[in-house]
Amino acid sequence: MHLYHVRPGDTVPSISRRFRVTPEMLLRRNNLSPSPCLLPGQCLLIPSRLELSGSDHYLTYLAQEGDTPRSLAERWRLPLTWLSFCNGWTEPALSPGDVVLLPAPEHRELSPHAQLKPCLRLASLQRGLRTDAAGCLHEPHAWSTGLITLELDGAPGILPDVAKAILHSEQAGHRLLDSLAVTLRENGGEGVVFDWQALPRSQVALYLDLVREAGRRLRPMGVTVGLYLTADSPAWKRPQELLAAVEHLDAVFCDPAVESPAETGLCWQDEEPPAPLISLSRATRCLEEAREVLPPEKCWLVTHAVAVRLRRGQAKELFCAQDALSLARQTGSPLQRDAQSALAWYRERGGEEGGTVWLEDLWSIVRKARELESSHWQGLALWELGAHLPDVWDYMRDQYEVKD
Repeated sequence: MHLYHVRPGDTVPSISRRFRVTPEMLLRRNNLSPSPCLLPGQCLLIPSRLELSGSDHYLTYLAQEGDTPRSLAERWRLPLTWLSFCNGWTEPALSPGDVVLLPAPEHRELSPHAQLKPCLRLASLQRGLRTDAAGCLHEPHAWSTGLITLELDGAPGILPDVAKAILHSEQAGHRLLDSLAVTLRENGGEGVVFDWQALPRSQVALYLDLVREAGRRLRPMGVTVGLYLTADSPAWKRPQELLAAVEHLDAVFCDPAVESPAETGLCWQDEEPPAPLISLSRATRCLEEAREVLPPEKCWLVTHAVAVRLRRGQAKELFCAQDALSLARQTGSPLQRDAQSALAWYRERGGEEGGTVWLEDLWSIVRKARELESSHWQGLALWELGAHLPDVWDYMRDQYEVKD
């Protein structure tokens, strides 16, 4: 499967002719209406088996910005000389849009590697479980598949006191862990991710002890236990205690965003997009910094499939990325791509004040996934992705040996 950015003047029939697929196949793959409005900059999924002359026994890949023969050979686990021979390359340069032939798995006897697809895991994070100061668990109204977070219950101003009450009461801690075991077993929950916000630095060591104990007690039951950390979490200041806790966990979910974006006014800072959107450069820094403390095989990168409406440098509204794309189609606003962040954006048309909408889309998520490949992290975690960008799952399952 390929990613294609719509250009001015493109139509469904013209794109179908270019890539030798039927219009019906293109519409169905991208969940488009029978007469869709295509936006310049919009990212489309193109089926990967192109009918190219001499392409028998090959899969095809559409070269993207920044691809080189060496990077493709490393990504697809192929010898560079063999990949060059299959494509007749004499020059090392590739241009975006070039079709690259990849030997199909059943015709790779000369390859020392058994699989074609890079391996990447995907997870969907959902909010739902909350605990009060007595360690009593409050369940969500409806359970769904995926990992569910455990948060502190209460107004933002009292959360530090709620955490302190639990961590300094052996009875409350035991009640919480016992309730988790029963609740997850009865509801068929896949696992729990500890996500306690506004945690005082003085309580971090006790918090990590509680998380470690949760891993020791719940993992033998087949429950996944994880820890959620934002970029400014005080837990990063306690590397020894953090590493000791991680030894008993399945995963650490690293969110490059800050813990309390509301305190910054949700405006631009250091040329970064507004929270909770995450630029590619910030995601890369998160990978590098976490690798100095944690084993990469337990680390997940968190991203947010959301859109932010900006007016006069301030975020006025946070909404679903899919809704933002639909709004752009309705108004005919072409999508732009920010080179540094890899995020999509468009300028709103009409309205009294005007403004811009920034969003995480398929292409920006794919760029982050490629960074994970080279860092050997466990996978990519997205907040309630199925309701926002379902085409991401289609692309990931096609391009990677997904373990979700």
